[in-house]
Amino acid sequence: HTKNRTRTLGLIRPDLQFKIRDDLMNDEVSSTWIEVKNGRSKTVICSFYREFNDLSGEEEQGVKEQGRRFEIFQEQLQKASDVASEDKCTIICLGDFNLNWC
Repeated sequence: HTKNRTRTLGLIRPDLQFKIRDDLMNDEVSSTWIEVKNGRSKTVICSFYREFNDLSGEEEQGVKEQGRRFEIFQEQLQKASDVASEDKCTIICLGDFNLNWC
């Protein structure tokens, strides 16, 4: 979903009902959001990768820029949380967050 970014990959069993949640994604953050239905329950799953380098070579890659992209991810997570509260579903967030802010 992101342009010139590291991407994440998700494999989904063919018997699961799911939909890609484009409304939770954007072009600045490497995250993939899907919603899985299992009977009456729903689970929103996020796969996230906080990249150190911009593959396009067009953006600054210092701690400040990395922090800005992580804030965007936090906004995505808040939006997903709002959806989860409304729909009474679970959120699972997986990924490589690279949270070594030394």
